[in-house]
Amino acid sequence: MSKISKILAASSVAAIGMTGFGQVAVADDVVSANVSLLTHYIFRGQDLSNNVPAIQGGFDFTHDTGAYAGIWASSAAGGDDNSIEVDFYLGYSTELREYGVGIDFGYLHYDFPHSDSEDDELYFIGSYNDLSVGVWLELDTGTDRLTLGDESAEVADDSNSNTLAYFNVGYDYSLPADFLLSVALGYQTFDSDAVVVEGSAGEPEFVEADEVLDWMIGVSKEVGGVELGLTYTDSNIDGDLISGNSDNFTISLSKSL
Repeated sequence: MSKISKILAASSVAAIGMTGFGQVAVADDVVSANVSLLTHYIFRGQDLSNNVPAIQGGFDFTHDTGAYAGIWASSAAGGDDNSIEVDFYLGYSTELREYGVGIDFGYLHYDFPHSDSEDDELYFIGSYNDLSVGVWLELDTGTDRLTLGDESAEVADDSNSNTLAYFNVGYDYSLPADFLLSVALGYQTFDSDAVVVEGSAGEPEFVEADEVLDWMIGVSKEVGGVELGLTYTDSNIDGDLISGNSDNFTISLSKSL
């Protein structure tokens, strides 16, 4: 599973498992690839694909020191078949095997070429056996990633309209017959004017948003080298503020190379 897929798994069904967020240091440098087909692109409890199926994939390079870098992309990131998200990331992960403790931290850049929008975050994830706890801190880039349907809007540099932080806790539990049960709970905080809504003139504008709680529960199993997943996601977000749908069941097929 790709590094970025594990990062997005904080509330995305691009990858169901939360355990082992960081790829541990290995004996040799490793180059890997991954591809996923999903019925929804869920990110932090919201359907970014607006009920359009998505194809996602990426490439990762992991150095034997534990440093890593990669690129990941998704279709239907803005609610239609022509929209694309491309993410770049680099970081470091390691594991204290004798204690079952893992550490992963790094930098993540989101890019949305179809809307000329971008965003940046720093993240830190700690894990203990099957439990993972992570925090993502947004850097002030002057744009916001939340949209109204397939609309988006630029934010002025001095508008303080970014997500401040996202927190996530996840747990994996092994079931009989090699099934994996995964649960996660996320909490997202906003600065003022953080959500895109449709203004009186029909143009996107930003309004104040409360904190958002999201949750997920999923089951996955590897069959013939392909990971099959079924995930339920939802959040307490006000549907009048953001039209990205919550309350979704998502089927996913993932393959790592």
